[in-house]
Amino acid sequence: MLSGLGSVTCSVAVYGQPAAQSGDARGQVLVDGNHLVRDGHPWIPHGFYQIAFEVSPGALPTQKPFWTIASQNYAPTEYTEMRAAGADSVRIQVSQPGMDPDSPLSTPAFREGFKGAVRAARAAGLTVIISIQDESQTGELMPAILPNDVTRRVWRELAPVFGHDRGIVFELFNEPGWKPSPIINAPERVNDFDTAGFGI
Repeated sequence: MLSGLGSVTCSVAVYGQPAAQSGDARGQVLVDGNHLVRDGHPWIPHGFYQIAFEVSPGALPTQKPFWTIASQNYAPTEYTEMRAAGADSVRIQVSQPGMDPDSPLSTPAFREGFKGAVRAARAAGLTVIISIQDESQTGELMPAILPNDVTRRVWRELAPVFGHDRGIVFELFNEPGWKPSPIINAPERVNDFDTAGFGI
């Protein structure tokens, strides 16, 4: 059973070309000045925050049980249930080490499972917000201030797959640790976007 419908707010970036496939037509998002627009209308995300992919599989036994419950009970049908509950979007947090092809915590099954979840959510008509997570619950022994080289490597894994679909929003860095502030340091961080493959 789903619970927790609410307003999702986060720092996001929307890149790529309009979706080429008709199945991606719903829920496309654009930035108009300082506003988000979805399917031609001003938009504030109203949806669910999903944790089924937040912890790398190998780290689940060491974390609180609710992550294991979320992982083991995940099913693509959740997204049609979200739509039926009134959601227009889902923010899916994914383990940075779990999506890093070079990490011992990563498996092809986990990486492909996450990509399949994104596709299933889009097929259900939801806008998907992808967020990279690197806190201790992910299995990361030394959580980093994002972005780091691993973050860039993960986005290089995901951006070519989903960059064509404007119904998929990239929340590039979860809680970026830029000092003294994200706003002041933003010009310096353009290189982080470039090296992640976004080329802005």
